[in-house]
Amino acid sequence: YQALSMMPVVVLAALLVALAPAHASFQSERQGMENAQGAFHRFHGKAHGVPPASVVPLTTREAVFSFLASNAFADQYWEQYPVLIRTGGVFADVLSLSDALADTYSVRGDKLVAPHRNVRFLPGVFFREAEAAHTLGFETGTSVSESELRTALQANHSLQMLGAQAWLPRVGELCLNLSESTHLPTNVNIYITPPAQAVSLPAHNDYTCNFMVHLHGRKRWLLWKIPEFWLPTGPRFIYGRDEDEPVSADSLGPPLMDVVLEPGDILYVPRGCFHATSTPATNESPDISMHLTLQAAAMYDAGLAFTWHALLGGDTRYPNQALVQGLQSALDTLALRDPRVRESLPLGASERVWRARGRELMHHVVDILFDESSFVSDAIAASTKSVIDFRNTLASAINKRSQSTPGPDASPASKPSPKSSTPTPHQPAAPSPPASPARVDPPSRSAAPSSSTRGPSTSSGTVGSLPLPAPAAIYGANAPAMTARCVAESEPGLCGQLPGGDHAVVVKVFNRTNLFSTTLAHLCAQTVPVSVFVWNNNADAAIRAAFDAAVADSICKGIRRLWIHHSDTNVFQGEYLMAAAIAQYYDTISFLDDDAGTAPDVIATLAAEARTHNCTVSTWALNFEDFASYWNRSMPEPLGEARYCGSAQMAAPSFLFANITALVSMFPAKYRAVSDLWFNAYATLAHGTSCRLSSAPVHRTLAADDYAAGGGLSQQPGMRDLKTEFMQVLSRTHFWPFPGEVGSFDAMTAAAKGEVARGALAGALREFELIARGWPHYARAWNNLAVVLLRMAATMETGDAGQCAVLRRAERAVEHARGLGGSGDLSKVDRNQKEIERLLENC
Repeated sequence: YQALSMMPVVVLAALLVALAPAHASFQSERQGMENAQGAFHRFHGKAHGVPPASVVPLTTREAVFSFLASNAFADQYWEQYPVLIRTGGVFADVLSLSDALADTYSVRGDKLVAPHRNVRFLPGVFFREAEAAHTLGFETGTSVSESELRTALQANHSLQMLGAQAWLPRVGELCLNLSESTHLPTNVNIYITPPAQAVSLPAHNDYTCNFMVHLHGRKRWLLWKIPEFWLPTGPRFIYGRDEDEPVSADSLGPPLMDVVLEPGDILYVPRGCFHATSTPATNESPDISMHLTLQAAAMYDAGLAFTWHALLGGDTRYPNQALVQGLQSALDTLALRDPRVRESLPLGASERVWRARGRELMHHVVDILFDESSFVSDAIAASTKSVIDFRNTLASAINKRSQSTPGPDASPASKPSPKSSTPTPHQPAAPSPPASPARVDPPSRSAAPSSSTRGPSTSSGTVGSLPLPAPAAIYGANAPAMTARCVAESEPGLCGQLPGGDHAVVVKVFNRTNLFSTTLAHLCAQTVPVSVFVWNNNADAAIRAAFDAAVADSICKGIRRLWIHHSDTNVFQGEYLMAAAIAQYYDTISFLDDDAGTAPDVIATLAAEARTHNCTVSTWALNFEDFASYWNRSMPEPLGEARYCGSAQMAAPSFLFANITALVSMFPAKYRAVSDLWFNAYATLAHGTSCRLSSAPVHRTLAADDYAAGGGLSQQPGMRDLKTEFMQVLSRTHFWPFPGEVGSFDAMTAAAKGEVARGALAGALREFELIARGWPHYARAWNNLAVVLLRMAATMETGDAGQCAVLRRAERAVEHARGLGGSGDLSKVDRNQKEIERLLENC
């Protein structure tokens, strides 16, 4: 949570009025709210007439998670209305009451270790939990025994077990499934309540959107929609959780919903929705009640995370330096463009004049901040990384628990196969059921047939292992140790050798097992020997086995070695991770799609052209006609420069993969699915390389029927729009230099220096800004920008506000150059920095 609270919460906090810190009483807050429901709709941006259905029947796990990931749920229910999902008991087996209370142990080394069940004891109210624990004789937050838990229940105390996803693997798997559906961090608390409790918890509201998964017994829920306190963003919106602000059910009026949950039911309670619970005292329900509360945390008790209020700088509890720096940068930019910003305040003028001028100038600041800076893309990238880091941390905890050897008193543990993937709005990750099987490793090479009609031999010796990078931008801080295994060789002993001595071909696969043998057959027929490096993004055991079987059946002389990595997650840029692993062994690396038909001379031609021109080449290279749509494109002449090289049949110089961290971190994570456009932009922006159309024939697809049925990735919902959006982001925020429109780094730099020589500093500044943003990883670009800013400052009055603003921009440019280092003479950077520091003494 600390990491989430540190994410770049950009924008205009200085323009927002802070929320009043003082708490008024619940009743006084409600008084004076005229037409509250209409006011809420105006705030929320949606005007609903009749609420959607309050009960939805779904009887499979897959149907439930598909519904939660659907547009229908997002548009009709998310943060708007509660909904009860009747599953007929599908989820009732996630956790039994006996397992939740049992003294479950795991083995750590030679010791038995009890789970740390962080338990709170709730005697029908939140604010007496500490008193309750003291009365019971043991402390809240400690690991307590089963007998102590049952003692508390017999004393009519509810149990609240926090963070259950960390110590119960099947609950953790369910938590990951929900995170994939909602694209938010998710954690789980367990609530166990004695029977016949008129109030198990009083009316209150929460910061988080909650999914109540009922597992045992029955529980009654009353829910109210009070617009004034809907979607809380701070303590002033939260009521019923503190002793000095109790909320009675009567004061809330008639409930929006009054339902009794049965085992397997799921109740969605939106953020801020008031709710109260009780356990029925009937002959039909004499048992203890237990449910999971899965919290989809758009906001935390400890601080704001994913809300517009936070993005717009409303969180005063966690000061954010990015906000100050962003505002300063936008104002500095405006000061250079509009001299009115540098004028004195109109002392003596009317308040109306102040308001009009300030409003006009601030509109320009907002435009610069949102349209010309990276603030929004940085926020998207940071929030996405937070979710991925959360999932990776949780998956690691689940794996540790699942792999522990049970002790003599342990309950049976399931073996989940947690998955996490980059959340993208256009393609929700497909959830797996909580009781999914453990990962099945692919069969060893020795299990393959001992002979093949297509190749000379296979070997049953030791399989080679190739370490793979696992950059934190994709896998988070707890990155897994990954390898590719050499699973086939044309001659005995080749797998025991390092890669090299042939042509490298990287193939990324997912589910087209029917085409994989054809792909390998085409590679067997190449005019040059190849080693094939396969990245499989499908974690399904049957799919993995099918790919391995295709390998065993496709040994040939043309393919000297075949390496494969079975990824536990769908990594859109997996082919580039594989390329990074072999970059030191090859000067060029070729890429094939798993549905590309490959003529016999294609690999040799691609490699030769990439080597000759020192750039990326492809049989599908295109120029964008305009920035209105990714799909408005045309093809250049053979070996002509292009803006885009498709990866279906592509070769690239290996140095482009030397810094894999820079490659996978350069743009917002939401665009990872557009991996070919991402790579093209990176190659040009970070390395200044071009892209060319190969003279080899355009590839033919082996999956025509699949594409005709809409099965291609580019045909998935939202994918076409995402490609256009990414192209527009690159052109707007990075000034991606397209051939014929912007030009090369050296040509642009020479032209800008010519502007300086002619004394046209304003034009030169525009050119150097364009260069620095077009090649952000070039230290020389930023140092040149600092030089022209210094020239401009020299023409201004010493100590003037305008000069100081220019100098501060020059200072930031020098810091960029120093941070990049490597290329260029750092003595020039030092000289510029000293001059800037000298002049800033007057500011």
